[in-house]
Amino acid sequence: MSLGFNSSLIALIVVFLAASCEKSEPIILDGHLNSVDATVTDDESTEDLGCDTAHLDDNFIFYNQGEAFLTGGPADSQHFDISNWDLNPCNLRFGFCREHFPTVYDPTYETREGGDFAYDADDRFILVEDGDVKAYSIELLVKHEAVNDTTNGHPILVAYCVLADLPIVYSRNYCGNTHTFALSGYTYHDKRYHWDTEAFVMWDRETESLWFPLAEKSVSGTMDEVQLETFNQSKWRVTTYADIQQNYPTAKLLARDIVVDPPEGWPTIDPADVNCN
Repeated sequence: MSLGFNSSLIALIVVFLAASCEKSEPIILDGHLNSVDATVTDDESTEDLGCDTAHLDDNFIFYNQGEAFLTGGPADSQHFDISNWDLNPCNLRFGFCREHFPTVYDPTYETREGGDFAYDADDRFILVEDGDVKAYSIELLVKHEAVNDTTNGHPILVAYCVLADLPIVYSRNYCGNTHTFALSGYTYHDKRYHWDTEAFVMWDRETESLWFPLAEKSVSGTMDEVQLETFNQSKWRVTTYADIQQNYPTAKLLARDIVVDPPEGWPTIDPADVNCN
């Protein structure tokens, strides 16, 4: 599915992905993981992986007591446990800290009439029609990447990955729990998934598991190998603002002025409460 983004926009985003959230010092864990120095040692170096990428040179993958971790930001509490994943580290690209993209977890809306001054007829939207009609501008989704929402009682994730040109709506209910998603700060590509297309890597706040949309599953952590579920495809589609103007006069549009502050804390799920059977 193509939304017609031009090559200059894609190139600009790739440049940003290569240049943000630099880390000059090795990571030293301070209390988060047994207060152990997690600097990569000579016998644990990621140079043995056989690839040459900047994030490996900067020790964005590091080890503690034989377990592997992926840097998620400047705080030691932001790193991702990747001990059980099967991704190829050589195919990762680190761009931003995990709270850089203002992923929405408490969305607000404006009236359809309010969009008349902001959008052109051919502007693209993800339209969810399930009880209330909600429309999410692709332009805004490039900024936020993902919106955690609820439609007719169903927790959903509305997302758009510009690198993969992927507009999608997922369920947020997995293994007996509701999850809240955000962006990890990494992109990934793999010949096993969609012809080696590069796309963002998500994480969920409740278990801090990583999820790769093009693999359609979680790839690390408590939720490893749990399948991503696309929300009922009869209830959402990609459309234009002209269609919304003509056929959905009472649609709610995702607000253009949402300010997202990264939460200082988030309730976690005990692995014992994860029941995927």
